[in-house]
Amino acid sequence: MADDVIVREEGGALVTEEDGYRIRNLDQAFRLAKSVVDGGMAPKGITEPGAVVAIWKAGSELGIPEMHALSALTFINGRIGIMVEAAMALVRTMGGLEPGTDFRTDFSGEGDEQGYTATAIKRGIHEPCQRRFTVRMAKRARLWGKTGPWQEYPDRMLQARALGFLLRDFFGEYLKGLVIAEEWRDVTPAKKAKPVEAAVRVEPAAPDPLLEKALSVGDSPPAGEMEPDVPETSTAGEVGNPPTEEDAPEKPKKKRKSRAKPKAEKALGPQDANVHPGPGGEVTTEPPSVLDLEPPEPGEEPVWDVPEDLTVPADLEPAESPYDGLCGAVVDESGSACGLPQGHSGDHEPL
Repeated sequence: MADDVIVREEGGALVTEEDGYRIRNLDQAFRLAKSVVDGGMAPKGITEPGAVVAIWKAGSELGIPEMHALSALTFINGRIGIMVEAAMALVRTMGGLEPGTDFRTDFSGEGDEQGYTATAIKRGIHEPCQRRFTVRMAKRARLWGKTGPWQEYPDRMLQARALGFLLRDFFGEYLKGLVIAEEWRDVTPAKKAKPVEAAVRVEPAAPDPLLEKALSVGDSPPAGEMEPDVPETSTAGEVGNPPTEEDAPEKPKKKRKSRAKPKAEKALGPQDANVHPGPGGEVTTEPPSVLDLEPPEPGEEPVWDVPEDLTVPADLEPAESPYDGLCGAVVDESGSACGLPQGHSGDHEPL
């Protein structure tokens, strides 16, 4: 463009004047941007007229004309970046360096410590500002040997990284938030999270009439008609009404277990007069015995379910005594008993 090119904004639109040529509104800017894209003049990767207009807008804020902005600025990973040579020229043009000084790079070091040191004296500081980038740093960032410029021009990439750090750290106010293109190309964009698939609602199948009929059999009411066994006046469990002793359910009383052996399951009738339940519940013709009764546990009162036809085994019956049938009354202080028959008349006589 000629030296008399005027670039300014009017009403939010980029305006360029050169020999009577002007972009007066956004519509004209898009028409021109479309011609640039269709003519193949846009940088690689810029395929939409909107991206060209955005680059022009960013260039106008930095004082860079439209066509110069297309070569100095670019879109990288969703951000507008500026080439390192254009950033250095911008700082020089805006007077960011101390008069009589310029950017300088020095190579030094061996092995992984070899690299470039970028130096500049910023206006108003009067002291050198430096940043260094080495092979070790490139390896740590997984850049050394990377396909592309890092394999073809490794020295130039080390130099560009050192200058990029210097520009961003000390001359950011001149770049107005733009990133260094050579640095931003090596940033791997974060992968977008896969959208979560909406849950598919499965409609319930039609109820099985046979299953409903089987569930409806019985005396219990349907699930929807069952009522909880809770008094209507009870407020236990409500907020602000803690349960009291009156609301507490009554504890069931323990049933006293019988110590008698279980009876036979067979119901016995008059025809089974000589048939009795055995100790294990089996049916036997032997009458029940006191030996079949279990003794109570310590500290528990005995409860005996004594059958009416309980018999005492012969070996437990008392033997005949010679004193059977005698009076047995005590007749003197020595404890002698009366030896007369029971029901005698007259005085007692000791044995």
